[in-house]
Amino acid sequence: MDLREALQQAYNDGKKLEQKGIYIFGITFQYDTFQSFIISFEDDIDDGPWYSIWYTGGIIGSTCGEEESLGGVTINEAIESADKLFCDIKNVNFFLHDKNHMGDTAEYILNNVFPSLPNYELCWGNELLEFTHQSKTLVAQFNSQ
Repeated sequence: MDLREALQQAYNDGKKLEQKGIYIFGITFQYDTFQSFIISFEDDIDDGPWYSIWYTGGIIGSTCGEEESLGGVTINEAIESADKLFCDIKNVNFFLHDKNHMGDTAEYILNNVFPSLPNYELCWGNELLEFTHQSKTLVAQFNSQ
């Protein structure tokens, strides 16, 4: 599902999914930076409705990363705020996932989403380059579906 469909599903099914421990999740690479997104919807009595896009990103193998939360009162506002920071987010294929990966490293998320990848912790030297190459290939293939 694309970003608009993911935000709509968060609105329609967010509470049910949350109770089951299911998250609306998306992943991509922008150059060498791995990006993951979690979509949610809140309708607070005091603050009103809010569509959230939670972002975690980083380079494979780096101990440094970044996190961001953005969104909007409407689906269109949330999409506009995401477009300003993430030029490739419209190409992300969102899916339902049983883990909340906020704060997790790129390689941990990739190993969890794509179990066919070699265990990153056992990779050394050229194997690290191959892990990154395979990861980018799998993410690109998944997002092109």
